Order: sequence, then C-alpha cells, then structure tokens
Amino acid sequence: MEGVSYEIHITYGCEGEEPRSHICASSTTTAVLSDLKPGMEYNFNLTAVLPNGSCSKTSSAWVHTKPSAPRSVRATYVTTRSVTLCWERPVSMEGVSYEIHITYGCEGGKPRSHICAPNTTTAALSDLKPGMEYNLNLTAVLSNGSRSKTSSACVHTSE
Repeated sequence: MEGVSYEIHITYGCEGEEPRSHICASSTTTAVLSDLKPGMEYNFNLTAVLPNGSCSKTSSAWVHTKPSAPRSVRATYVTTRSVTLCWERPVSMEGVSYEIHITYGCEGGKPRSHICAPNTTTAALSDLKPGMEYNLNLTAVLSNGSRSKTSSACVHTSE
C-alpha cells in the first residue's frame, strides 16, 4: 500500500481479560505491546484502515508469551547427601500451569535434572555428594515447551 495513507488497528487479548487495542501509523511495521501477562496465549488481530474508514480483511495470529522465572531460590534444609529447595512463584502467573525444571551438578559430576509437579514451590534433591558445591538452575516451563529465563543458586552439602 505504498503511497496510500492508512493505520493498522491491532486488537488483542487472552482468556479472562477484556480485549485491548493499539493503533499504528502507516509507516510502522512493528508494534511493542508491553502490557501482556507472562505465560499466556494471546490472540492478535490486525486490520488496515483507510482515512475513509474502509478496512482490509483482518489477519490473526495466536502467540504464547514466555513464562516469568521462579524467584528467590534458596536452600531450606541441607544434609551431606540432600538439599531441600524453595522459591517464590513466577510473577503474574496466577492461573497458569507450569512445571519447574531444575538442572544441577557439582565439579567432576554429571549434570542432573529434576522436574517438579505443576505449580509447586519446593523440591528435594537427593543422592548428592558430601562436602560439594552444587550449582542449581531453575526454569519455569509451560506445556507448549516455552521456557522462562533461568534463576540460579549455589549450595554446599554438609561434610
């Protein structure tokens, strides 16, 4: 539509929310919509609108936002061979089902993994080596495979 003045009208929303709208100038090919919740599926509808009000056909797309990361990871109980971890739920993910995937390891050991039950905030890791420092990485994962950024912590097992 080169040489023709128009606006792009974007309407979008997710389940449980009122639809929102955004209007872009004709020279714009991108829009930044920063009021989205993490871990949600959004429907976006784009329509070109001419100054006389004529509209194009609407183009639609479904997009999942990435989940937010677990917060404040810490060890609440440490022995020679086990660690109990806890963390705060990812921000703004009420009503969203997710798992926490934990990868961990120590120097000289193979990396290991643990998948927590949906929406939990604690995990017990066992069969660890005494007197070792373990690096722990926690990621929130949605059922569609979308992953948050990683939250990390270090813990020393007792000797």
